Amino acid sequence: MSTAASDGTVLALMPRMILGWLGQHGYDAEALARECDLADMGWQDPDERVPRAKVDALWNVAVRVTNDGAFGLRIHDALPPHHAGVLEVVAHSAATVEVGLRHVCRYWGLLNDGVEMRTEARGGRWVLSVRPKNGVPQARPWLDLTAVGMLITGMRSIATPERPLEVVLPYARDAFSPEVEARLGTKVAYGGEVLELRYRPEVAAMPLTTANPALNAVVAAHAEAALSRLLRERSPAEDDAGALIAEVRAAVLARLEAGDTSLPDVADAVGLSARTLQRRLSVAGTSLREVVDEARHDQALEELKRRDVSITEVAFVLGFSETSAFDRAFRRWEGQSPAEWRAAHSVN
Repeated sequence: MSTAASDGTVLALMPRMILGWLGQHGYDAEALARECDLADMGWQDPDERVPRAKVDALWNVAVRVTNDGAFGLRIHDALPPHHAGVLEVVAHSAATVEVGLRHVCRYWGLLNDGVEMRTEARGGRWVLSVRPKNGVPQARPWLDLTAVGMLITGMRSIATPERPLEVVLPYARDAFSPEVEARLGTKVAYGGEVLELRYRPEVAAMPLTTANPALNAVVAAHAEAALSRLLRERSPAEDDAGALIAEVRAAVLARLEAGDTSLPDVADAVGLSARTLQRRLSVAGTSLREVVDEARHDQALEELKRRDVSITEVAFVLGFSETSAFDRAFRRWEGQSPAEWRAAHSVN
């Protein structure tokens, strides 16, 4: 199983927000997206998902270029109202804090299935914890965003505002911590195993002012369907990324000459929707463009070994509209022209 797949995926809303903030504040968002291998994501698709590892990398890059260890707070402040969509509605329409957060724990994967949330009674406290999938630590800005978001946004529907007795952060205190502490407004402990928010036990039963049983039932059914769809789409290809890439590569090779290597064409050939194929390839750490490029490269080397096929014919077989385009691609692959490579490697 690929590392990207094991770490989980994130709704594209988050990297879109990070890159948008960076672009608005004068940073080269396109270059930073390329640095984190996010340049080819389908940003127009609201359901697009991104490997969590790439989003973690983007968080870390954002901290580096802004020199702002509390960068997660900048994104929290920039989040639009109701950005969490169905997850927010199903949580705030619940009867009590505990029921609402149980919804959050169940459906959090719709936003980020690279972590899991839990609630439990422990040590005379009611504890909400956020645990990274497979033990891969989250980027620090994400932890700050989650902690502050759960406190400020997540608890806004309680009639009497309630802060936790303590917040545990799984990183060391540093020069940026005072701002985070001020936002949290409660006791903060550092160096924990996971992010934890510890409340008095009475908080769990507190009613929500936004409770709406009829709405909650409808939205919970919608969230359940969305979660089932996500789990269904993740199986089985993401459990065997190599098999998926091999299947896509075979479909690409069969379509090179005709030039039918667009996302819809290849997706149809492997029996997936275009969106699902794009997401699964991304989780596997690649893209259709990369698979096509690698297939063309390997096929070019095989074809050029034959003396009975001209370079123009090779370019045509590989789906290039012009020989000059093939020449440029081949120089990128091998550092020399097709003719030069053929002279050194051709066989009778």
